Amino acid sequence: MTESVGLDWKENDRWKGIVRPYRPSDVERLRGSLPIAHTLATLGAQRLWRLLQTEPYLPTLGAMTGTQAVQMVAAGLPAIYASGWQVAADANDADETYPDQSLYPADSMPNLVRRINNALRREDEKNIRSGRTTSSGSRRSSRTRRPDSAATSTFSSSRKGSSTAAPRACTSRTSSPR
Repeated sequence: MTESVGLDWKENDRWKGIVRPYRPSDVERLRGSLPIAHTLATLGAQRLWRLLQTEPYLPTLGAMTGTQAVQMVAAGLPAIYASGWQVAADANDADETYPDQSLYPADSMPNLVRRINNALRREDEKNIRSGRTTSSGSRRSSRTRRPDSAATSTFSSSRKGSSTAAPRACTSRTSSPR
């Protein structure tokens, strides 16, 4: 694993300009013997990176519920924003309205991200079962895709004070025509 980590750090453009005060062997030493795989996070991070490198901008909207996220994907948004301000104002686990000063319960953002990702994952499962898309996003049937048949998307973060859902996000397989 150490060689692959070091090689990735050297060759992958994503890590250009990143200075690490540690070696790949230090990372390896701290890892356990069982590799931890976060498939949705990996797919979401790769997709977000690709979009950031290839698109002049990423139009996003902030989702406060899983249903909103599914609707945003169905409408064709390439990314969904999860905002710290939104969590403070309306989507926190204390069911209170707070100023954007992180006064709400610390697990509010991860819980929001989990709900959004569960909704997107479920919508993807429904699409796969109905034959609307395959796991690679290609059409399985000759039926015309309907805009209301959403699937999954990646999440985007803008600046300080925001959080991304990328740790558990899927690649985009929107069903709306482009």
